[in-house]
Amino acid sequence: MLNLSNRSSHLRHLRLVECGNIVGGLTATSKNFPLLEELHTHLTLITKENIESVGRDCSLLKSVTLNAGLCTLLGDSLSPDDGQRLSIATSMPELLNLSLILNPLTNVGLQAILEGCPYLVSLDLRLCNIDLEGDLGRRCRLHIK
Repeated sequence: MLNLSNRSSHLRHLRLVECGNIVGGLTATSKNFPLLEELHTHLTLITKENIESVGRDCSLLKSVTLNAGLCTLLGDSLSPDDGQRLSIATSMPELLNLSLILNPLTNVGLQAILEGCPYLVSLDLRLCNIDLEGDLGRRCRLHIK
């Protein structure tokens, strides 16, 4: 990851697939991607510290995909944890597109994202255990174009 970041300061799109746990790598290198607009992860464990670093260092970020896939199933569990989602809400206010696939998102985390990311036009919550009935569902329909 460090080798890539040292040679790619003009990088706009980054896709990480089957990278396992890159806890320190993304946090240490995100400052080298100031023009990053899209970050898509698949089968890669991303921590809330990674998200906070990317959000802080990559102010042009518009699209994020966190597809935990089998990493979630093989890792700890799918127990509810909004750490990542709260980090998205506080550090990525300019997001337009967000995909959280097979993530342990709760209604609290979704509420925080809706409040912290006012420009969202696309929100993909595939395989997340969210109750979109009632006020939260109504807010999603009104908030997301």
